[in-house]
Amino acid sequence: MTNAYNNGEEKGAAASGAAGSQAQAPKLRSGAHYAMWRPDMEVYLERHGANSVHTREMTAKDWQSLSEQVRQWDEEALTAALLLVTKGSSAAAASTGSNTFSGQLPDDQTAARKLVREMVERSKRVYGVLYAALPEKLRKQAESIPRGFAFGLWQWLEQKFHHC
Repeated sequence: MTNAYNNGEEKGAAASGAAGSQAQAPKLRSGAHYAMWRPDMEVYLERHGANSVHTREMTAKDWQSLSEQVRQWDEEALTAALLLVTKGSSAAAASTGSNTFSGQLPDDQTAARKLVREMVERSKRVYGVLYAALPEKLRKQAESIPRGFAFGLWQWLEQKFHHC
């Protein structure tokens, strides 16, 4: 039997039984099917490593700040790696600027950065899964949510389709 929200698109993939293939995320065809889609999507996200990033409360401002911080850390790490590989050539050193990171972080800071980076990456991945599951009409309506902000998109869907 085919679920109304995914319109049978997964039927062929499920029937093929290809070992090791990844199941597709459930598609939301309309808001009328949200109540059926939501639990399937929650299970799908957790099976694929969401670690509840889409339900961890956060403001859009905090998300954007963390995302930007991770981008800066990545830029610092890449700059340091380029300097290491080029052994501090004058061309690489001249292009680094004065605000780049140099030196080692204490272990607790390194661990904290790793956790935050993983959370931001997970959020971007989950946002992508959620966004891809939406019909075009809902994607257009969700344009105000910062790209990559999984909690923001999940919360928007909850508020939009929650029927008490």
